[in-house]
Amino acid sequence: DMEKPHIYQIEISLTNRCNLNCTSCMHFCNIADEDAEVSVDEFESYLRKLSKLQIVRIELLGGETLLVPDLEVKVKLARQYFPNSEIVIITNGLLLNKMKESFWKTIRDNKVLFSVSIYGKMHKNYIKLKSLFIKKKIMFRLYLVSQFQKFLTLNGNHDPVYENQKCPTKPCRIIYKNNVYHCPVEAKKYFLEKKFNIKLAKENPISIDDFVDNPDKLNEPSNLCKYCTSLHFSKWIKRNKIEMSDWIVNE
Repeated sequence: DMEKPHIYQIEISLTNRCNLNCTSCMHFCNIADEDAEVSVDEFESYLRKLSKLQIVRIELLGGETLLVPDLEVKVKLARQYFPNSEIVIITNGLLLNKMKESFWKTIRDNKVLFSVSIYGKMHKNYIKLKSLFIKKKIMFRLYLVSQFQKFLTLNGNHDPVYENQKCPTKPCRIIYKNNVYHCPVEAKKYFLEKKFNIKLAKENPISIDDFVDNPDKLNEPSNLCKYCTSLHFSKWIKRNKIEMSDWIVNE
């Protein structure tokens, strides 16, 4: 393993489905018009290719990861291919009380860590979730989230090198639809473009095979970086009304 190329983290998007409707969702789940669910065979093909790398941390996310019906199978596969990596499930935690005991056993047996974002008024669930994880003997991290951030602009005149260096999502290489993207915004921005009939930069992902051969290739700025700007924060809310200003900063 010491001879394998080393990367710190990779994210794998399992679904666009979500049980929340967060304004300014970085994965655009509240406007996504396709589930983009990853089959077990597809997921295993990702892992098989990635196993040529030494990866410290693998994050499984969505959408809402707990909506994935075959999540247990995927967790077992991830541990099979990566016995020494930290495997993390990203979730908003709302469905944890509904998970079956077989699920919790799979999580324990495969030493999976939960990373839970607790939003807005749901902060009151913090103690209950902490108690649940302790009872189930599961590793966990809980984050209280009260703000979402937006940093896209329609003006593609920013210095991509500078924006890439200060990017708040860096490094979060994400696998989506058989390709590896610089970040989830690049991977899923087409939902935003379609919704509001706009066009940002053409995405420039690479195949998983190319990424495995040269993991440093995505250290270079993406085409989208020149459309990024300083962080703007807004209070976390969920609502049905969708506006372009939920993601786009006016300059």
